[in-house]
Amino acid sequence: MLRVVNNIRVLPCPTLGIRRICFASKTADELLSLADSRHVLHARVYQHKTVGLIEAMIVKAFIAAEPHISFKNKNGEQFKLSEIHADYDVFCSVDDSVLQMIMTSENANLERAKSYLTAIAERDLPSRVAYVECAPSQSDKLRNIGKDRIKVAQTLQKQLVELGKEYQVEDDDVYVISRRIYSGLDGYRHPMSEALVYDNKENAPVARRLDKTWLELRASTHATMISFALYLSRRLTENTVDFLRTEFEAALEDKGIEVRSNEGPSPKKPRTEREMQKKTIIN
Repeated sequence: MLRVVNNIRVLPCPTLGIRRICFASKTADELLSLADSRHVLHARVYQHKTVGLIEAMIVKAFIAAEPHISFKNKNGEQFKLSEIHADYDVFCSVDDSVLQMIMTSENANLERAKSYLTAIAERDLPSRVAYVECAPSQSDKLRNIGKDRIKVAQTLQKQLVELGKEYQVEDDDVYVISRRIYSGLDGYRHPMSEALVYDNKENAPVARRLDKTWLELRASTHATMISFALYLSRRLTENTVDFLRTEFEAALEDKGIEVRSNEGPSPKKPRTEREMQKKTIIN
């Protein structure tokens, strides 16, 4: 990073006619790695498949708890969780301790909210049984899906719950999580496509864009990846899982998303006591 910063110059932009920050062409690989690092961090950490699921479960816990907990400001006014943003002091006073407040409360009305947090703490999480990804830049239809991906995921989740009612599927058995991972800029172009570089060996350096072929060989042609994942409760039978997975993939195909593969085996069903004893004997 220091090598990049030490070789920055401000030069006239060849297209806009204004002065812009330009980077030495010799640091192009370092610049590319900065953009790619953002993509990797979101894919492996910030928007990891388990992180996204846990976030959705925490949201459900907050929604279930909201009617039963409130926070006071200096004037004694009461605010629900969904209202605390309206008061700066109250908003700043609410932190992760609200989770502990729910977990330790003896209020029977908070049992549902508590069940989500208990499941997270005990890692009793639904399994990801299907996963589909696409690039919005592949078509205008996919670009529109990218803009409305959260709404698409929510609608699909409701549809799957409705379709699964004949299999005794409940709201908490189905999660459809969408994520959008991109390298920066507008989400449809790689940020390096707009970067300006100069040759530090020239006596009078001139700003220019990176060579298009160089960039195509080193960076993905699609700057953004949109994905949809289906998570199902481990209590569901294998037939139910297969049915919901098929409906999930069919719904996405109807929207123009090509389904190439799904996530391996169905969620493991709880072992019976006999199976547990057998496992203990073998080990």
